[in-house]
Amino acid sequence: MIVFNAVPARDQPEVLRRLEVAWRGECGEKWDALASKIDLKRAAFFNLRKSWRTHGIAGVIPNGSQRGRSVIAPDDDPLWTGATAMLRFQGGGARNVDIARSLLGHKLTSSGKDMAELQRIERLVQHARRALARDPEYLQEAYGSGLLIDLTAVSIVLADPDPTPAIVAVVVETASGLVLGSRVGHRDDASELQHAAIRIALQFLDEHRADRHRKKKSVALGLTLPPSRNKDDLQLEELHAAVRSLEFGMPGGFNYGQALTQLVGPRIGRMILAPRSTLAIDGAEYLRKRIAPVLELDQAISNWDREVLRHNQPILEVLKATGLVDGEGSPDAALARTLRAAAAALPIDRTDSV
Repeated sequence: MIVFNAVPARDQPEVLRRLEVAWRGECGEKWDALASKIDLKRAAFFNLRKSWRTHGIAGVIPNGSQRGRSVIAPDDDPLWTGATAMLRFQGGGARNVDIARSLLGHKLTSSGKDMAELQRIERLVQHARRALARDPEYLQEAYGSGLLIDLTAVSIVLADPDPTPAIVAVVVETASGLVLGSRVGHRDDASELQHAAIRIALQFLDEHRADRHRKKKSVALGLTLPPSRNKDDLQLEELHAAVRSLEFGMPGGFNYGQALTQLVGPRIGRMILAPRSTLAIDGAEYLRKRIAPVLELDQAISNWDREVLRHNQPILEVLKATGLVDGEGSPDAALARTLRAAAAALPIDRTDSV
């Protein structure tokens, strides 16, 4: 509550109203009704949301209300220490929001103050996660212990045949946040996109010797199924035999991409993720809620791949310096075994490649 308490008492109700609007906008509510609540036009509303994503509660405080504030050094902050310890213990796979709730240690209400505090702690956990992803000692221990295969919409609208939000399948190594493979396309091709992302990830592991020899069943896997699939469609015996733990994304449209944003944040490179729009089918309606380019599929693939490179670059620098990538690693070990088992378990709708 350090940031909020620095706001004069007379201005705190306005800050809470702006925070509520930004939060509800992120949850997919229409921008026009929300913006009217605090007398904002379209551009100002999207600027408010962008500022909230970037700066948390500090980003929704009107400029005239902002005051200088002290910042606790991370090394002296028990919340930072606790977040780091929990991330180390769980290998980076835990959700930021779950760690934040544990750190708060009391039952939360839906009040603006509690939501603001939860958001502050959640962002602190995200920063702690990023710091660990640059820590060679932590990576030597944790790299290769977890994978996430997720699906999410991104801030691109595909132009053909009818405008629809672009969907991305992503394979991420959880300790570092490194995107091993991904593929962008149409929602109806979600299962093919996942298989394509797995193939790309396997190729990356092979070319960069980015795998690790670990004990059998050493990898924890988080898996989000395509919209048309459920667990009953899967052949799980081989997958269970290959992993230490298997966690499925919960059913429901609001759960696509949530594990990814908890792991890497709200964007890949400069590309904003739009998890709550993953099941959206109306591109025009999607564009009413956010600013996004309308691109042909080949352009969308190029734009996305460029931002993945931007996201991966600082991570790869650390992994290469520690010898985990392009060094003494393996081209085919625990991660590759897990990905092949996942590909074998996931049904594919068509035989043509994406």
